[in-house]
Formats: sequence, C-alpha cells, structure tokens
Amino acid sequence: MLKIISTLVFVTTLPLAGYAQDGLPIFDGHIHYSQSVWRLISPPQAIRLLQQAGIERCLVSSTPNEGSEKLYALSPERIVPFLRPYRTRKDMLSWFNDPATLEYVKKQLDVIPYQGIGEFHLNGTDANTPVMGRIFRLARDKGLALHAHTDEAGIRNILIRAPNQVVIWAHAGFDKVPIATLQELLDDNSKLYLELSFRNDILIDSELNPHWRDLFLDHPYQFILGMDTYIPARWSLLPDYTDDARYWLNMLPEKIAKLIAHGNASRLFPVQANR
Repeated sequence: MLKIISTLVFVTTLPLAGYAQDGLPIFDGHIHYSQSVWRLISPPQAIRLLQQAGIERCLVSSTPNEGSEKLYALSPERIVPFLRPYRTRKDMLSWFNDPATLEYVKKQLDVIPYQGIGEFHLNGTDANTPVMGRIFRLARDKGLALHAHTDEAGIRNILIRAPNQVVIWAHAGFDKVPIATLQELLDDNSKLYLELSFRNDILIDSELNPHWRDLFLDHPYQFILGMDTYIPARWSLLPDYTDDARYWLNMLPEKIAKLIAHGNASRLFPVQANR
C-alpha cells in the first residue's frame, strides 16, 4: 500500500500539460471512483488525473454510489454517472436475488441524473431472477443503459430479457470469449456495445490482431473504450492506459478510431443541457 500511495502522490502533483495534450480525446466507458479510491485521491485530484489522460468524458460508477455523486457534483459536464445496484462488495453475491434492490435503486436514481445502471456483476442464470426482471423494466421505462460484468451465458440472458435496450458488456467478456462469438452477438444485437478493457488479445506482438480489426470494421458503431479504475493504482496509470489504447487505435482508419475513442459513447450519452 505504501508503494501505491507514493505513486499516487507523485502523479497527482504533475502539471496538466504533457501526457495526452495532443492525443486522441477519449470518452472512457469504465471508470470507478469507489471508497478505496476516494480515501487516497480527492475529487479534484481525480478530475486532474482524467484530464492528464485526455479523458474528456467518462462513465463513472462506484461502491458505494457516493463516489459517483462526488465527481458529478464537481464536474457534471465530464461525468456520466451510472448507478450500482448494491452498497458494498458483499452485495455483489446476492443483489440480483434481493427484493430490496429495486427500492434501493429507485431511491438512488433521484439523487443525481444517473444515465445507466451498472457496472453490475452477475453470471449465467443470475440474470433470470424476478428481481432482475424488475431492474430491466425500470431501466427501460427510464431510458437507462445497462452495464454488465458477466459471462457469455449472462449476456445472452440479459439480451433476451432486455430486448431493444442499450447494453454495455464490460470487458467484452474478457479474453476467454472468442472473437467469433462477439461477431455473432453484435450481428444479432444492434444495441449491444462492447467495452474493451482487459481484452488483451487486441494486440499480437505489438500489432493489431487481424480478427479484431475485421470486427472493428464490421461493427464500428458498437465499441467503447474503458480503463477500469477498480483499484487506486489504476488511477495513477491512467495516462499509460490511454496511450496504450491510442497506440492500437492509430492502426485503424481515422474515422473508426474516433468512433471507438469517443464517438460511440458520445452518441449514446450526449452532454445534457439542463444539468
């Protein structure tokens, strides 16, 4: 922990000029500002780290949801808040079966203008519970996106139970989900978006994986970048992560690179005029 703290102190004292000053702007689809982070990084420091990384806007969720509210209060034009349907990490194991979840979500949605529910964790048939059916209907009725951290069975169940709703699949299911499966799911679901953090197969020997290139070319409007700051140390490395993303984005046609970097997420979550 001492090593992490010293790294964070060093990074947050850097001047804003530098890192991503001239780089491709990014709309990050996977930022967390949970309690473990805000104990070390204040909201102004967090905003500075986003600026240093060239992250102009971002989807933010947190455990508990106070973290998202803190950042939104400071920078509403930059922060697109998503509501996590649980208060603590322990709830991750049971929230989808807990009847109290729906009332909690309804109450929290009145705090700030949340634009989605997630990132939430579930697997397989967890998506088929009565509680999840109510969550999906609530999201539909309020026009909220769903951001799911789940396996292949889970995403298929979500897509069946939440048809014609915007669904963001965190990490595109991780590397264990074959690219051919992603192709099939995108072909069949125009409102499914793949968030790309931790897809370590995008590059092969520092070159863009040709299968990923084909997928990007086939479905340029269905991808979102993400850095996933689930622990404090990942905040200190944000400029490195965004530079890594720009590295492979530069191997794509400019129009498609811009869509993945910021265009697709900006289309889904335009800046709200009446904040």
